Amino acid sequence: MKIMLVDDEPFALRTLKEMISTAKQDWDVVAAAEDGEEAISLLQKNQIELVISDIRMPSVDGLDLCKYINKNYPFIKVILLTGYSEFEYAQQALRTGVVDYLLKPCSFDSLFEAIDRVEKEILKENSSSNFMQKRDTEILGNRLEDPQMINGHFEPTEVKKNRRVIELVIEKIPNRLSEDLSLKQLAEEVYLSPTYLGRIFKEHTGVSFSSYLIQLRLEKAKQLLTDPTLKIYEVSECVGYNDQAHFTHVFKKFIGITPQEYKMRL
Repeated sequence: MKIMLVDDEPFALRTLKEMISTAKQDWDVVAAAEDGEEAISLLQKNQIELVISDIRMPSVDGLDLCKYINKNYPFIKVILLTGYSEFEYAQQALRTGVVDYLLKPCSFDSLFEAIDRVEKEILKENSSSNFMQKRDTEILGNRLEDPQMINGHFEPTEVKKNRRVIELVIEKIPNRLSEDLSLKQLAEEVYLSPTYLGRIFKEHTGVSFSSYLIQLRLEKAKQLLTDPTLKIYEVSECVGYNDQAHFTHVFKKFIGITPQEYKMRL
């Protein structure tokens, strides 16, 4: 497990590093910082799984560091070291993703037990993640292998698989129109390259993925425009256009009139 230590006292930092590194063979202290600002810089350069940080530090303190980690590296676990007088800060930190806190002065045994709990949690999460990925791959494979007949004849294996892939992709799109959906994103979900998925999508639907997505978004937009309580920008966001001006441009290009004009004609 790759660990980063953060403490503004150099002696405490050296002691922690030496004790943790020798406590267990697979506990690897790969980075050490004397304040939160330096820690943020090191996070960007190293693969970290656990951060052990003091709460009171100059510049960026431990609490601000916790917030940064929770926002930008939510998979990284944090153990916070805090004094009795800082208990309220620790409570705030727990709301930002800290998995444990230890009141100083704490024994090394207590610290090692906390690290051990985090390591077990990480192993459990990794195991669960690998299982879910394997399960999704197997489900996809089984669905692709599901025998289908067209006009009384079995399809060639490759054609059958490609058709099932496109069916799966088409199933995904309608409920995700508000997302910044891309061919690359969907290709990753069905374990294909974007180029290949784009080619077979057009072969099976007769239109490109981008054209198909625009068509669905505009049809959904027309439905939403019938709701008098929805504003144009709200409709725009609901169908994946965060820029209302761009939405208006696309709508007029394909429908022939602006969303405002369409709404007025209803």
